[in-house]
Amino acid sequence: MSRERGRMGKAKAYLILIYSKKNDGILSITEKYGRKRSYTDSVFVDLGRERLVLSRFLVVAIEMVSKWSRDRDEKHPNAILFVNEPTKTLNKWTKSYYFAKSPKTIPEYASKTTDETDYYLPAGATEKLTKTQVNKYKKQKWNNFDDYKESLTIWKVTLPNDPSFWKTSSCNCPSFFKEFVCKHVIGLAIRLKYCKPPPTAKDVKMGEKRKRGRPKKATKALITK
Repeated sequence: MSRERGRMGKAKAYLILIYSKKNDGILSITEKYGRKRSYTDSVFVDLGRERLVLSRFLVVAIEMVSKWSRDRDEKHPNAILFVNEPTKTLNKWTKSYYFAKSPKTIPEYASKTTDETDYYLPAGATEKLTKTQVNKYKKQKWNNFDDYKESLTIWKVTLPNDPSFWKTSSCNCPSFFKEFVCKHVIGLAIRLKYCKPPPTAKDVKMGEKRKRGRPKKATKALITK
């Protein structure tokens, strides 16, 4: 019980800090979501139209956080589960498949401390990296912007040696930093046979862009020679 009270006290202190950011009271925290989502509880109805005093704000905020927590309880039959892995779009699968089929030579170095392997990928149209280039990349230090630009010619991908954990791999390319997944990670997983791309990922020829819309599944009928 004392732990719960301590947590609630910290939550109230944090909510008061949020409230103090506004000089004339804070707009309801449902203003951003109230018009997009319909809440059945009377507590959340039409709160987007009024300003709340501090005492009322604390009550509403704590009830809302409690409701969100209950909705995301895994034991609940209709629980809203958190996403634990990034979304892999069909376009991403297509790029990854053709990256896996490219003639690029990828040096690999097993980690001495973890059960992982580091792969060094040549960026752009380059197909091969020398051992000297990889060693220079591993020891590089950025002293100016030109050194930084030179480092962008190689991408480093770290994959677990256990195929079942390939989704936890990492890459230092901009696409991975933005989406937590990239064609280098998926492409290497395909090349190492850790995963298989969907058949529709192979519909587009290499070098072409996928057309907008869902891929066609129906074949042409009444074709005569």
